[in-house]
Amino acid sequence: SIDEKQNNYLLSVYLSKTGCAFSWCDITTGQFFSRKCTTDNYSSEISDNLVRISPAEIICNDRAKAAFGTLPVVKHQVIPAFNAYKENAFTRFNAERSIKEQFGVSSLGAFDVTDEDSIIACGALLAYIYETQRHALINITRITQEKSDDYMILDANAIKNLELVKLNRDNKRYGSLLWLLDKTSTAMGARNLRSWLLNPLTDKDKINYRLDGVEELFNGNVMRSGIIENLSGIRDTERYCGKIASDNMNPRDCVLLSKSLASFPAIKLLLYGAKSQILTDVDKNITDFSKLCKLIDSAIIQDNTPTTVKDGGFICEGFDKELDRLRAVKSNSKDLLDQMQQRERERTGIKNLKIDYNKVFGYYIEVTNSFKDLVPADYVRKQTLVGSERFITDELKKLEEEILSSDDKAKRLEYEIFQNIRAALREYVRPLQRSSRAIACLDTLASLAVVAKRNNYVRPEITLPGSAFNVVGGRHPVVEEISGEKFISNDALLDNDENRVLIITGPNMAGKSTYMRQNALIAIMAQMGSFVPARSAEIPIIDRVFTRIGASDNLVLNQSTFLVEMTEVASILLNATQNSLLVLDEVGRGTSTYDGLSIAWAVVEHIANQTKAKTLFATHYHELSELEGVIDGVKNYKITVKEIDGSVVFLRQIVRGSANRSFGIEVASLAGVPTAVTKRAKQILKTLENNDLTKKYVESYEEEEKEDKKSEIEEEVRNLDINSTTPFEALKFISKLKGMLD
Repeated sequence: SIDEKQNNYLLSVYLSKTGCAFSWCDITTGQFFSRKCTTDNYSSEISDNLVRISPAEIICNDRAKAAFGTLPVVKHQVIPAFNAYKENAFTRFNAERSIKEQFGVSSLGAFDVTDEDSIIACGALLAYIYETQRHALINITRITQEKSDDYMILDANAIKNLELVKLNRDNKRYGSLLWLLDKTSTAMGARNLRSWLLNPLTDKDKINYRLDGVEELFNGNVMRSGIIENLSGIRDTERYCGKIASDNMNPRDCVLLSKSLASFPAIKLLLYGAKSQILTDVDKNITDFSKLCKLIDSAIIQDNTPTTVKDGGFICEGFDKELDRLRAVKSNSKDLLDQMQQRERERTGIKNLKIDYNKVFGYYIEVTNSFKDLVPADYVRKQTLVGSERFITDELKKLEEEILSSDDKAKRLEYEIFQNIRAALREYVRPLQRSSRAIACLDTLASLAVVAKRNNYVRPEITLPGSAFNVVGGRHPVVEEISGEKFISNDALLDNDENRVLIITGPNMAGKSTYMRQNALIAIMAQMGSFVPARSAEIPIIDRVFTRIGASDNLVLNQSTFLVEMTEVASILLNATQNSLLVLDEVGRGTSTYDGLSIAWAVVEHIANQTKAKTLFATHYHELSELEGVIDGVKNYKITVKEIDGSVVFLRQIVRGSANRSFGIEVASLAGVPTAVTKRAKQILKTLENNDLTKKYVESYEEEEKEDKKSEIEEEVRNLDINSTTPFEALKFISKLKGMLD
């Protein structure tokens, strides 16, 4: 069965010699999208997008199956297998024909989809849908071309590590960010909210367009509660469009649709005078369906409406005169036969004449032998018995035919009437789709407003890319909701200058991961158009959130924890930009201390000096805290703890500075590790701490910098033309060299 809170997408992937594109469609809602790969790493881009889209079925050409059929996300059944569809569907000519036929156009000029790969992916998908559904797809009315820079990129790791839509532990919604934010009243609102969450916007005006709507509903208690009350009576009108398109609407669906549409005028009334543009647009896009409601309400019975049309009995009395007559024939058959029997007795004078019925002969008139002489000439003998004769007349034949066929005729007529209602519904598909999407948007805005009001969230200020990420009193939305205890809020300041890379130290269980995740979630919430859990928040447009959290083996692919970790780190270093947000937890912990520290150190250097992305870097390598003051943009932060009588208390507050130790042994003690073991561990720790490696690392880094400076000065001197240098220019040059040495 289809999950009403999630889209049911069919997806088509086309890989050519020069490019790759994919398109996806939910035939139950009519939504149709297309996207072209924009990087050279098709496998990574396909994996990330397919995890985000979460299709139910994937078709592709042979080349795509060979390239992507064994992707890790397929092997681990995160997404379905790639199924090769007939190759001739993936030709420009056939694909273009499929699109033109679907949308009734003679050219593709009106569509955003212009590149050949995208056209072929779309056309092949339409061909496949038409072949499997065998009916006109009238609810698919347009193709939306999705551009990569329209949305923040959330790869498979970010979606998983930040537990955006489900928990890693049990794959359940409970405890995910989606679970927290979803207070929607309709199925289409729930699907829309999920889409917003997985596709945060990167356009400041579009984000504020949504935030304006959330703010108006946040402040307008009467409007908000009235809208929610009316939304609760609305069924999945968007998926009814799919049923109408496929001729699958049944009588009960029609009644529920009418009841849903009856809530629209009240919602429009509540939106009257709305100040925000988004709520004004929602109001404009909700159509008045009173004419359709009148047709359905007058035609179909409202109580105990059947879900099938074969048995009839669902068209209202008074809607069709002929149907009423046929029903009257069926229900009054005994009276009609009694009336005829009385008339025939009077006409013939046969006092004991009776009209009866059996399965072999049907209806007949029976006359006893004593009255045989009175039988009129228009009686036709049908059967002779010992003491009586049975006859039939033209009038009785006609009445018999009416009585026996009235039920079938009534059912056939009801079906014809219902087919006319279905035809009428098809005329409303486009306005119904438009209205449904407006209702879904309104439901999403109302849900975000309810959550913000209930949990004391604030509207974030959206700033331009590269501006400071400045959160005051930030909280982890889900931990706060579930923990049941007061959440300790923390600030976060990341900019492109002094605070590019925050090195966060502190013991396990102290809250490093929670702190880092909460800031990533706040960024995603802000860009999806949600208020955020903080006292105030300035959020710059972030192009991509990268995460490297936790350790997991990939045994199926023979990849160790450390290899998985390094693969993720490599992806981050290769793809992150200055406008990305990086959340890195315990880089280098999967190998030996020296190797791990070296890698972590080099990664911090690269991010701070080359990538220059805003980065939260949690580590147990306290040696990394020496990088503050050595590498520009690196700042130290620690999670505070208190040691009382050899035990450790977590204060969960983040402050400037570096933790001087990890309290790992104390945490082991809290976990129940025997005292003898923890005591011995402390002895070993003292021995190891006497061999300080940090100084060597810092010295090597500074030495490297000096060498670089030295080579720069040498280059300057070599390039100087002494013969053409004036005394004044020589003085300036010496001053420049001195500055470089300093």
